[in-house]
Parts: sequence; C-alpha cells; structure tokens
Amino acid sequence: MIRASGVRTWVVSTPEGQAMGIDPPRRWPLVNEALAGPEAPSTGEHVVDLSEPWLLVYTAGRGDPDAIEIGHDRMLLYRRVPELFGYRSDDVPYTGLSLTHGNALIATMMPAIWGVVDHTVLSRWFTRRRLWDVCIEHGVTTWSNLGELATAVYSEPTSDRDRAHSVRLVVSAGMPREIWRPFEERFGVRVLEWYVTMAGGFACNPVGVGPVGSIGKPPEGLLEMDVVDVEGRSVAVGQVGELVLRPVGGEARLTYWRNPEAAARRVRNGWLLTGDMAARDAEGWLYLAQPRGGDGLRRVSDPIPESAPGSPDEDLEMADAQVFGIP
Repeated sequence: MIRASGVRTWVVSTPEGQAMGIDPPRRWPLVNEALAGPEAPSTGEHVVDLSEPWLLVYTAGRGDPDAIEIGHDRMLLYRRVPELFGYRSDDVPYTGLSLTHGNALIATMMPAIWGVVDHTVLSRWFTRRRLWDVCIEHGVTTWSNLGELATAVYSEPTSDRDRAHSVRLVVSAGMPREIWRPFEERFGVRVLEWYVTMAGGFACNPVGVGPVGSIGKPPEGLLEMDVVDVEGRSVAVGQVGELVLRPVGGEARLTYWRNPEAAARRVRNGWLLTGDMAARDAEGWLYLAQPRGGDGLRRVSDPIPESAPGSPDEDLEMADAQVFGIP
C-alpha cells in the first residue's frame, strides 16, 4: 500500500519500543528525527484548499481495495461527532480496532486530538476476555463496538467485572438487535448505534432517541440519505433498497487514488452508492439489511449486523460458535 500510494513515509520509534527490541527498518526515516530536523512542519502551516487530500484510507468497501482520498472538508462532519455522541470532557474513549478503520479514527482518536477529551486509550488488538480489565485499569468510559465484537463479549461467562468498570457508553456499529437491551442491562452501559463509511456516509442513533436496531439518521444540515431501487428511484417505507447519500444542497464527490474509473462507478446522478442494503420506517429511521459486493454477494469479512437465529452464543457451555453459509 505504501509503495502504491507514493506518499512520504516515516516510522515512529520510541525508547520503549527500542528497549523491547523493535528495530524499525532504516529504509524509512524516523518521525522523531524528522520532527527534530530542518524540514519539520511549522505550526504556521495551514490548509488553503479544503478539497485537498488529508488522508488516504484503503478500504475494500464492497469489492477490491482502493485508497479513498479524504479531503480536509470532511472535518466539518467529523468535528461534530463528539457532540452527536454526547462525549463529555472527562470521557476516556477506548478502541482495540486498527486506526486504519474509520470507527477507531473518528470515534476514538480524533476527539483527543481536538481536545474534546483529555486522552484516549488504544491497544494493538481487541480481546473479549480482557476487555473489562483494560477498561478498569485505564478508567475507560466509552469503547467502540464493531460487528460481532459485542456478541463475543456478551457470550463470555458472567463475572464481577461486568459492572466493576466506569464505562457508560458503547459506541456501536452493528449491535445485534437481539442482545441490544440485554447487553445494556448486564454491563450497565448504554448503546449508541451509528453508521459510517469512509466514502462519506454517516448516520447516528443517539442513546434513548431512536428505535433499537436502527443505525439512525444522517446529521441534519450536512447529509441526506435515501433508499433506492436498481433504477435509482426511492422505495416505499419498509422496502429494502440500496442506501445512497449526498451532501445537503450538493452532489456526492468521491475520489480514489489513481483510480477514477472506480470512483465513477460509485456515484450516480449526484448520489453516492454505498453498496449497503437498507430500509427506513415511517419516521425516517434507517435499518441495514445486508451489504452487497460488486458481484451481488455478501462479503464474508463484513461485520454481520444481526445474530444468527437462536444464537448458540447464549449457551454458556459453548466456548465459541461460527456460522458458515452453504451454497
């Protein structure tokens, strides 16, 4: 990915890492040396063109991986996330997800960079068995759920740690409807469900506002979303179609790094095609059905928004369970 993007690259090296025997490859400069050198960025530098790329995010989306160019203007949306989520200044967000993932980037790291919260807690990976230990040790008040992570946590045997933590909010992208309320009651938390795509999609179901199972609504004044059929026509309430979006008063814009053809396939009549199948109720709340790939098939690596019927994870005698589709 680094070679394909052509971006300038640095490696972070710390005394702690060096003490552990981590020796970064010398084919890339160290960020420590770059910041101390003559070409270090100046605090006087600023962005003139908000459409200029700020970040390249590699995402498979619903097909082959491509790098999405995210402009500085996306900050107008992301800066509102802590307010939409109800973050407080004393909150301590945590994630075990990769920072290449929008969930970790937007909901966990950025609030600390902006100073909305004092700091965030990051780990190399997510572990369901040590989740509450991490939260207790570091004073975590909110953590990010993705797909079936919540199901994995819920399937663990009950213990004293279930409520020995300070977590008040679980920021979730894919909380199974069947365990939404039981999860809140068991662990003494509230669930905020949201939907985000690095191509520009965003919806939020704040705590105690929308119905259980809904991904929410787009932020008023910034985005509008619709559910359409294969011809691009809006479908009726309760009908499943493809979720599409565009900025309020404008047209969707998407740029893939060195791949304009891929971007052109994702935008139709000013609307961005998310590839996600969804439905809406009479009040405008959105519900995901299932994603589809370019070949119309669900991607195995996609988080599953709903548990399998009669989830075997409820059986405490079973250590784990996996569901496979048979063609």
